[in-house]
Amino acid sequence: MKKILVLLAGIFMLVSSRAQEAPKIAVLVYGNNSGVNEFIQNELITAFTDDGTYIVCERQEEFIALINKEHSFQQSGMVDDRYIIQMAKKLGAEYVCCFKMLDIVFGEQPIAARILSVEKGTVVRSVQWSGVMNSMNDVRAAVKTICRKMTRSSDL
Repeated sequence: MKKILVLLAGIFMLVSSRAQEAPKIAVLVYGNNSGVNEFIQNELITAFTDDGTYIVCERQEEFIALINKEHSFQQSGMVDDRYIIQMAKKLGAEYVCCFKMLDIVFGEQPIAARILSVEKGTVVRSVQWSGVMNSMNDVRAAVKTICRKMTRSSDL
């Protein structure tokens, strides 16, 4: 009888811990500077996981390689959201963060970021940011600001 109770308690704890587990997210950074892109990707991963908002998918390099392969076939310079969602499903992600550094305008660096729901195929959060970035600390601060705006609500 004790063994059954211990087994049931263990199963209950496992199920309840999985129910409270943060959603999985894949991170994709676009831009013309691969060194800065990698830095931003690492900053996004840190920002998303620091407070437990998300669990970042482990196979990020594979995800980015698949997306880059598709990107090289397209002439528009943009990757179709449907393809990104397809690749994220293969990784087991529930969400995808797409982060794009746009061309500098009037001395400011515009950034467009959005979170896509893999299940629904919709944009659940979108953030636009623009500012002057003269150092990696400026980039880090911008990423943190954008992440705060993207994760401001627990309704994801």
